[in-house]
Amino acid sequence: MIELQESTKEDLKLFSSWEKLDGIREFICPYAFERHVEEFEKNEVTYLKISFNAKPVGFVLLKLEDDERSVEFRRIVVIERGKGIGQKVLNEIENYCLNKLKRKRIWLDVFEFNKRGIHIYKKQGYKMIDEIDIDDKRAFVYEKLFDS
Repeated sequence: MIELQESTKEDLKLFSSWEKLDGIREFICPYAFERHVEEFEKNEVTYLKISFNAKPVGFVLLKLEDDERSVEFRRIVVIERGKGIGQKVLNEIENYCLNKLKRKRIWLDVFEFNKRGIHIYKKQGYKMIDEIDIDDKRAFVYEKLFDS
């Protein structure tokens, strides 16, 4: 069973360590632990811990946008691969953004070489709206809009 829970400050050391793992750090722009602490303190930022069968297996980082309708889906880290956890979590994130945060638009960026991520986002109905460079790497910007 997949669960999303609001994170605590104590979770940040674990999250920071996961970002350094092979197979994860290549797909994100990892934060130093201190940066996680700074982000955690911001009102517009939400950290959610992902649990699978009551075991912590990842986290999500969301940021509310000033337009009061959008959420930046800034990060998903899942340390157990091949179990469909990421795709199931995406459904939970969408529900969280719609029902708890009351937002109607989710956007994200994903590196062009992250074929697995791109496949999942497209499968879930996200549409590419732009291309950008992040740290000299090409990334695609995707969004999903929800009816009012």
